[in-house]
Amino acid sequence: MPVSIPRLRGPWIGSRAHSNKLSVDVGCLFGAIFILTFGDFLGRRRAMMLGGAVMILGVIIQVTCQPGSTPLAQFIIGRTITGIGNESPRWLLTRERYEEGETVIAALRGLEVSDRDTQIQKAIIMDSIKASGYAGRKGTPLKAVFTGGRKRAGRRNLFLWGTVGQGLSMVLVFACLIPGTPSAAKGAAVGLFTYIASFGATWLPLPWLYPAEISPIKTRAKANALSTCSNWLFNFLIVMITPIMITNIGWGTYLFFAIVNACFLPVIYFLYPETKQRSLEEIDIIFAKGYSENISYVRAAKELPFLSDEDIDKKAKEYGLVEAEEQEEADVLGVDLKSYG
Repeated sequence: MPVSIPRLRGPWIGSRAHSNKLSVDVGCLFGAIFILTFGDFLGRRRAMMLGGAVMILGVIIQVTCQPGSTPLAQFIIGRTITGIGNESPRWLLTRERYEEGETVIAALRGLEVSDRDTQIQKAIIMDSIKASGYAGRKGTPLKAVFTGGRKRAGRRNLFLWGTVGQGLSMVLVFACLIPGTPSAAKGAAVGLFTYIASFGATWLPLPWLYPAEISPIKTRAKANALSTCSNWLFNFLIVMITPIMITNIGWGTYLFFAIVNACFLPVIYFLYPETKQRSLEEIDIIFAKGYSENISYVRAAKELPFLSDEDIDKKAKEYGLVEAEEQEEADVLGVDLKSYG
């Protein structure tokens, strides 16, 4: 039985079937820009409460669509407003409430629970949950807050292997589409599934985590907001251009995405330091070491041993982080540290 979503009819549907998806992306982008501007002022708690209220308003607008008026426009407005709150079924799936999670995914996309796209999206989310190492847990251990759960593969390796997997999957897809035969197209379907598996375990969750890890406390909120803005902006771009590319260049679309993935490999290899098993304070030391010793941050991360709390304090003093923080506080208070000897 379909999820209760109003039937939307009108001239937009034929050529813009993905307008519903775009509306959420646009709303999420606006929400990220809002947090970028006001996140530090609001704080985490008030920002989440405001986001929840906005999501409730967006859902009310969606479910009150009435036939005979302008249901499509009202539904898109509701989805855009809901997107501003960043609503997600991940919380339900993390707690093994699978039926509810599927229902939310289906409702957000205007599909049936049994629809293939609904199940693919659920599989992607489940892959990301399993990759985090906390599938089925009712809560996250306190220690994971400080280490980010980075005990197994590490961020850097996941980025690299995920990019390789995605790129090779796109190569498989475009190569199998060149002959234009039904049997070869089956290989393309395999490539799409391997792409989903690679993406779901790596690039889906990591961009939400890595920016917060490598950003210092004072810029963390804004850095997260900027990364979220870019995420939804490029989501919007991909949804817009992919149908056009497929129509005009066919299998060349997947060749293009294979090249894009290949271009990311040197960027990740040379510029992404590993944060595996590091506390946020240790990551600050990595960047201080790289800057002070004029070496790459990737090399600094490799050379820096795992530090205890005492070691972190010593390294912070060695690289001048403590003095910098004291000077920053003094500047805020208008105090001249030199007068204190």
